Amino acid sequence: MSQSPLCSFPTSAAGNKSVRPAYTSPEIGVVRSSPAGKMGQSPHNAFPSTSTATTNPLFAAQLMSPPSIQAMANTIFSQNPFLNPTFNPLAAFASPPDIARVQQWFQQNGCSPYTTSPTPSTTPSLISNLSGLSIFSADSSFTLNSQQLNSKFVSEPLDPKKDTQKFLTCFLEAVKNSDQEVFGQLLKTLKFFATGIAKRKISTEFDQKDFRELIKILIERLTLLNDQRSLNAILDILDILINQKQFELAILERKAPVLPVFVGLLQRIVPLALDGNEQQRHALQCALVVIHRCLALVKDKSGARTEPFFNVILTILRMEGKSTLKFVSLGILRCLIYGAEKWKQFVFDRQVIKLVLNVVDKTANRKMFGQSLRFFNTLLDSRDVRFAEEFVKFAGINVLMEKMASVANCSEEDFMKPLNCLKLVSDASAISTQNLSVAINFSIRGTFPTRESKPIVYMSNISNALTFLRNAIVLNKQARDYLASMDEGRAVQHFADLSRQCMCEMNAGELATDKDKIIRLKRSILDDSLVILTAMCKEMSADGTLSVGQKTVAKIIANNETIMFIYQAILRMDTASVFDLQKTVLLGLNRITKAGALPGVFAPGPHLSETLLNFLFLRFDSTDVGKSNLMKICAEVLLRLVVAVDGQNLAVIVSSMSHGAFRPFELLHSITNGGNLDSDLYLTMLKIIKELCKQSVLKSQWSSVDNVHFLSSNSAISNNNEIVRLCDEVLEMLQMGEDQFQDYSFCDIFRLNE
Repeated sequence: MSQSPLCSFPTSAAGNKSVRPAYTSPEIGVVRSSPAGKMGQSPHNAFPSTSTATTNPLFAAQLMSPPSIQAMANTIFSQNPFLNPTFNPLAAFASPPDIARVQQWFQQNGCSPYTTSPTPSTTPSLISNLSGLSIFSADSSFTLNSQQLNSKFVSEPLDPKKDTQKFLTCFLEAVKNSDQEVFGQLLKTLKFFATGIAKRKISTEFDQKDFRELIKILIERLTLLNDQRSLNAILDILDILINQKQFELAILERKAPVLPVFVGLLQRIVPLALDGNEQQRHALQCALVVIHRCLALVKDKSGARTEPFFNVILTILRMEGKSTLKFVSLGILRCLIYGAEKWKQFVFDRQVIKLVLNVVDKTANRKMFGQSLRFFNTLLDSRDVRFAEEFVKFAGINVLMEKMASVANCSEEDFMKPLNCLKLVSDASAISTQNLSVAINFSIRGTFPTRESKPIVYMSNISNALTFLRNAIVLNKQARDYLASMDEGRAVQHFADLSRQCMCEMNAGELATDKDKIIRLKRSILDDSLVILTAMCKEMSADGTLSVGQKTVAKIIANNETIMFIYQAILRMDTASVFDLQKTVLLGLNRITKAGALPGVFAPGPHLSETLLNFLFLRFDSTDVGKSNLMKICAEVLLRLVVAVDGQNLAVIVSSMSHGAFRPFELLHSITNGGNLDSDLYLTMLKIIKELCKQSVLKSQWSSVDNVHFLSSNSAISNNNEIVRLCDEVLEMLQMGEDQFQDYSFCDIFRLNE
């Protein structure tokens, strides 16, 4: 997945685990050669002359640099001018094509191109090895004598792969056997070598085992060295190599846990860095980056999950300035709390949410903002709702939205983490008092595709945005009214379009499937869209009134052909997996009709009234309490359609029931067989029968002896006065003659208007 400027911190696929953030190490500074007092005073010739060497044993040993190390080092580093960008010792007397030939000649003749005398090819001591490696100091000035310039060139080609392997082997041997002082000098050359590897200027086609062994030795030396300068140099080298595959393997192959090594070292460095020592701050930065990388590699993080280490990280977050240190520290904190509820609770108790929000609020660094989002997404993904409550309490939503307002042309990745964060805090009760208008606008924006839309990312963004909107408008009345009035009600059509898109791309069988992520996301989008449409038609208040906005939304939904057809498609599905969807649809229809908005009769296609009749009469199950509750809601909606003034839905209902496919008295029998004689469903069905008995065609069909006897017996045994009254009224209507029935219907009009 490509990374946007906002979210440029890669994550692994497994459990959103942290990997090393997009961090750029400081430019490699010039590494000076040995102090002038030891290596000669001239800035143009850092190595002693021959005359000096004859009187000083140390200098004599330094001149005895072996051809093996010296030549190999010459080959590796001289072919990589980036290692010394300001000075090329051969450029003063040779054209670029001749440089390699000059180097080749000196290698074959065992001569150093950086001294005025040939170098003996005798076996050197360790200090002479060091001398041979130290010739790559950027401060050294190199001259060639006339003998070297006039010598013939050999034509044998160089072999960087072979020479690099020899160099690494000799260097590894030198590192293993060196004392602390010599080791400190070797680190200077090793930094150049590591830089060449990291920047792919030096071939890595050598024995990687030696390379890993070298990394392991460096890590081991961290526990043994007391010299702070050498410790800092090792951290600098490891920082350069952390993205190398061999670094990863070296960490994983190490028998002893690696985290305690760096944790202990970090605890030593932090007090020095707090004193304002810039060198120690740089070392602290390198140590943090290496620890962050190690946390991403090792499974057992117990070596770093200690209270002292957490306190150190929190101390760094509270430091003034140095956003880079806070950036990496926040990444480490995220790795440590991932999947560890105990440590989430630990940082929560130390008000880390307020701390990180303050860091975000004070910085304009987009990378820091992205790291903060990753941290919050990890922390808030918890069963403990207190985390979300605290985030909302400290105006976390407003802080996030203010930062996102400065991001122009957001990509899908830019939307991804803020929307997920909004989703995670949307069920906090504190959200009920927040002004969510900006967050609602941002969430709506996140449901629109960008120029380069990726299906998984885009649909995940839609799902997260809809979950936030769903919870927000349920908990926050102001948010509900704002969404209902947004863009003159066009939000309703947008949610209808999202629902239609999901319905059109999957069938009933796919709705019951949980195997494919795309299908699960479609199901989530469909579910949330329908819930939002239902929640926008909020139940009327305690005094039985509805706001103008709620009535308007109910009318818009009722007259939306797309929504009504989606409702019918869901109600006609006969699978257990769509039970929740059917419940949402029926609740929505119930609220719409309560608000006085009647669904239109759209053509072509089945009528909603007919679909409700099918659901009520053909799906009833007296043993299923949950389904019985749905039947009750369905019956209430049907009753409102029957008594509607326009008569459109009534005509459809009468036409459907006159064909005998739907038998209301059989449904009453089924309800009483379930022992629910006094249930709300039974009462609602009696009301429907009473209203439909006013239609002569249905009255004549239902005036059988069995139906009359059934009503008489139920009227006698019921303890519900309302049921007794309705049974008597229906019984009276069924027993009326045609003339009496017409008079009753005429008088009933006036009774309804009273």
